[in-house]
Formats: sequence, structure tokens, C-alpha cells
Amino acid sequence: MKSSISVSLVLISHSAQLAQGLADLAKQMANDVDIIPVGGTAAGDLGTDFSRLEAAVKAQRQRGFSVLLFAD
Repeated sequence: MKSSISVSLVLISHSAQLAQGLADLAKQMANDVDIIPVGGTAAGDLGTDFSRLEAAVKAQRQRGFSVLLFAD
């Protein structure tokens, strides 16, 4: 029986590679949950890009999902 999950996870890191790796790992354990990595800057440097974070949250909220944020 597949559950009806209405929560998305947004994983925030200063490193895009760390956020993506963690998302890949988490998806192996919970493949029915939307897991969105947000890491690094738009230029590909270390840092946090608030506009990308905001866009990820807004996109999930527009789909009707609650959003949990996890940051390193």
C-alpha cells in the first residue's frame, strides 16, 4: 500500500554537492517523498542562494505540500 505523503523536504547546504548527495541518499530510503536539494550559489560557489531556496519552497507549497527545511 502506497501512502499519500503531502510533505516535501528541502535540504539546504552551503555545498551543492553535499545537498545533492544527501538528497540521493534520502531518496533511497523514502522514494515516495519529494526531496529537493538546495546548495551553493547560482555561480556554483559555496554559499546559500536565498532566491533558489525561496523558489523551491514556493514550488512545493503551490503543489499543496507542507515543506520541512533541513540545513547543515
